[in-house]
Amino acid sequence: MNSAADVAVLPGCRLRRYNIGSVLSIPEKAAAVVSLLSRETPQAEHVGLAFASAASFPLACPVYVARGFGWSAFGVAGVNARLGRWLLERLSLAGGGSNGDGANKKVSSLASSDHALRGWLLFDFYRSEPGLIDLVVAFNYV
Repeated sequence: MNSAADVAVLPGCRLRRYNIGSVLSIPEKAAAVVSLLSRETPQAEHVGLAFASAASFPLACPVYVARGFGWSAFGVAGVNARLGRWLLERLSLAGGGSNGDGANKKVSSLASSDHALRGWLLFDFYRSEPGLIDLVVAFNYV
């Protein structure tokens, strides 16, 4: 979601659009949600609000955006699954886990003592991804 999709609501406040156009924009939507939660993204003196769901009828029904579609490896992962994978990766890195190459690596920006509120997330179909809410809650304590 580029800055053209941002809408100024209040001074210093940005709101991302709920309409994403089509299911082909699912990766872009997931990246926008991740940018809110990521400490690597510079945040102003405000708390962000992100919808981990979106819609555009008929090309991006909310259920397909949230849950994805397809069979097994032949499909498109939804925003919930992409966010769950990102959270799991960040939690394992913050805990000193493996980074996928077998090397242990701590991410100092995630393991810092600064526990600032990252933002608010609103979900559709949050039960479709087992453990997603548990990951979000655990991420508050990293």
